[in-house]
Amino acid sequence: MLAKAKDISGDFSSFIENEINLEELNISALQQFARMSLAALKENQALLQATLDKAAVGFCQLHVDGRWAGFNQRFCDFFGYTQDEFWKTSIGDISHPEELALEQENMTKLISGEITSVQRERRFLHKNGSVIWGLISASATREDNGKAKFIVGVLQDITKRKSAENELKKSLENRDQFLATLSHELRTPLNIILGWVDLLKRETLDPWSYREALDTLEKNARIQKALIDDLLDVSRIVTGKMILDFSPVQFKTLVESQLVSLSMRFQEKNLKVKTDLTSLPTPIMGDSIRLTQVISNILTNAIKFTPPYGQIFVTLKIQDDNIGSFVQLTISDSGNGIEPNFLDEVFEPLKQEEMGTTRTHGGLGLGLAIAKHTVLQHNGKIFAKSEGRGKGAEFTVDLPLLVTPTITPAEDNPPKQTSETDLTGVKVLLVDDSEDVLSLVEVWLRKKGVKIKTAKSAKDAFDIFRVFQPQVLLSDIGMPEEDGYSLLAKIRALSPQDGGQVPAAALTAYARDEEKKQALAAGFQIHIPKPFTSKCIEETVALLTKA
Repeated sequence: MLAKAKDISGDFSSFIENEINLEELNISALQQFARMSLAALKENQALLQATLDKAAVGFCQLHVDGRWAGFNQRFCDFFGYTQDEFWKTSIGDISHPEELALEQENMTKLISGEITSVQRERRFLHKNGSVIWGLISASATREDNGKAKFIVGVLQDITKRKSAENELKKSLENRDQFLATLSHELRTPLNIILGWVDLLKRETLDPWSYREALDTLEKNARIQKALIDDLLDVSRIVTGKMILDFSPVQFKTLVESQLVSLSMRFQEKNLKVKTDLTSLPTPIMGDSIRLTQVISNILTNAIKFTPPYGQIFVTLKIQDDNIGSFVQLTISDSGNGIEPNFLDEVFEPLKQEEMGTTRTHGGLGLGLAIAKHTVLQHNGKIFAKSEGRGKGAEFTVDLPLLVTPTITPAEDNPPKQTSETDLTGVKVLLVDDSEDVLSLVEVWLRKKGVKIKTAKSAKDAFDIFRVFQPQVLLSDIGMPEEDGYSLLAKIRALSPQDGGQVPAAALTAYARDEEKKQALAAGFQIHIPKPFTSKCIEETVALLTKA
């Protein structure tokens, strides 16, 4: 028994000893497991943070008292802070002042459970003070008892989108304003034209009133033509299709001719014009027509915005810089001046300092935009200066001497002014679907002794052509059923003996540069856009007669 007890006692001691060793072993294993779990947790946290930092959106976590609990790198980048810097900020530091009250109201509702989430577009403040836009989505995380623990937010940068939306909105507003202005500018001279025409039809006017009516009709028709020309020029600029015809140009002569051309307008407002025009040693390479337009647009602006008895100063001189010599034209006035904040926009198309129904000056706001584009095409510079409202304005154009810009020259030119040519007996076929155009041009040419036949359609014109055998063809392009291109193609298919090589001019309302090229490619020698003058038609016939 004692021996057995002893054995039992020994076994018990061994059992106890083994149990103790097992407990130590379990504790060690648990400690090792805990260390491994902690390392894995830290690794997962690092991986999660790295993932959040690389995310395309910003994440943040706020304590319910408004203190930061965490955020990712994208969130900090949105505001321009490093993570260390961002810990020192508050909601108030990054919120736009006009957004802060609503933001605090939404946080209160989230914490109380009145709302479960919120999403809205709002303004924030960047570290540099600029306004930025974000789409913020926020919700509250809660403890088991329902108490709010954190506010979690997701932030998406929408600054570029909002900027694009604002630009679009501004563009649409400008478009609507422009269309309203265009309607006004077109209707005003049209109203005057129709009014005088109505008066001329109903009453017999004395010679003085009759002359006044004609002068007024011509003036307002030219105003409408100028508006349409400006619109077409802007269209060419936008599409990159404004083609210039370069040749040596005596720039001083262009300036002097415009001063003479506008002299009556100077006198109408009793403006005093002072000039100091230096003779230029060499011509410049340029498009004389377009450069004349630049000078005219700037001078016209000076006349428009200078009050009666004001002054306009025009100077022309040679300047030098590190690139070479250039001619500098400066046109300044004692007029209304330009507000400093508008100087950067003065050359933008459709931009006018005065807009709406209360503006005191007319126009579409295209002249200076066209002038800038033309000057840049000549490798030149144009800029404006003004000390502000009521202090006048100064426009300066710099054009290089002896430099030929690398721009393709025009493929055709309008007829140049020529001496009086005898057109007696010249046979002309005129084709147009407008009775009024046919009647008008026929009267012009018959007075010059031209033998003229007219046709309202391409079909009739071809039949007349075979019998009449004209020396010159003047044809419209756009006509019902068959256009001018088709008519000319039929004529060009004839033998030379049957008139297949007759000189032809396109008289058309299709006035864009690409339409001009199309007409020349189709076989017309000259492209004349409507409206045209009797002088232009006479010179065209004379030129084609010699072809």
